[in-house]
Amino acid sequence: MKIAGILTIGNEILQGYTIDLNANSISKQLTKRNIKATIHLTVPDDIHKIKEKVEKFIVKDYDYIFITGGLGPTHDDVTKIALSELFNSKFKFLKDRHIKISKKFNKASLPKCQSEILDLAKPLDNNIGTALGMYFTYNNTELIVLPGVPIEMNAMLKLYLDDKKALKIKDDNIITINTTGIYETKLSDIMQKFIKKYDQYVSFSFLPSYEGVKIRLTDLGRGFNINLIKDELLKFLENYAYGTDKETLEIVICKILKKKALKISLAESCTGGYIAKKITDIPGSSDFFLGGIVAYDNYIKKN
Repeated sequence: MKIAGILTIGNEILQGYTIDLNANSISKQLTKRNIKATIHLTVPDDIHKIKEKVEKFIVKDYDYIFITGGLGPTHDDVTKIALSELFNSKFKFLKDRHIKISKKFNKASLPKCQSEILDLAKPLDNNIGTALGMYFTYNNTELIVLPGVPIEMNAMLKLYLDDKKALKIKDDNIITINTTGIYETKLSDIMQKFIKKYDQYVSFSFLPSYEGVKIRLTDLGRGFNINLIKDELLKFLENYAYGTDKETLEIVICKILKKKALKISLAESCTGGYIAKKITDIPGSSDFFLGGIVAYDNYIKKN
């Protein structure tokens, strides 16, 4: 399995005014393609800090380094300068692209830097904004440099992954098993032998929430069918596991009601009708749901 590092750049992220959506988006897209993101880092708009972290990624032999932010035309957009110094590379101006993008956005004085990339790089065009991305290989590491604006970054990330590199999405390399009625620590305890049996083939993550604990299996790409592991785990956890992936507890319950030709009615209090809403959100629920009462005040509960 190939590994990737993600570096997001921007004072506004470190100051807490902007949420780093880009690292999250990149990780999701990489995971779908069986590439493991092992680290997310954020640095300020500082040439020295950018160079320092990129250099560390390269020394550690990452297959990919995704860099976002700092490609704009203002004084604090220093990503390209940092990379130019680090790789001893001059800027290359893409004149035809600059003319095209200037006309598109009706900007006669669009800064020249918006169409510059390092002379060792290939361009990643931006169909939404003006900043030009790029990608290049140094030693055994491919560096992908993208803008910080999420909508632009996502479009250019897709361009790189799908068109430039043709990295196909693997539909079944991640499977989530949904459980209820057991807390995370106990679930982990009873699964220790199972995890040791298969941890060379898949990674196991526990994701607790008020709905229950989800177990996420991620294929490590070592030739073992993840679906066989899923089936065995579902059987092992038959007292707690109720479904996989996006299958919710209410959907499972509704399937049982329909299968057994049963009806259901509800009396709710503190949930305020929320359970009824979860059921009626499911198409076809009128076949088995009769209705409900929300008895909130004690007087109504008693009478």
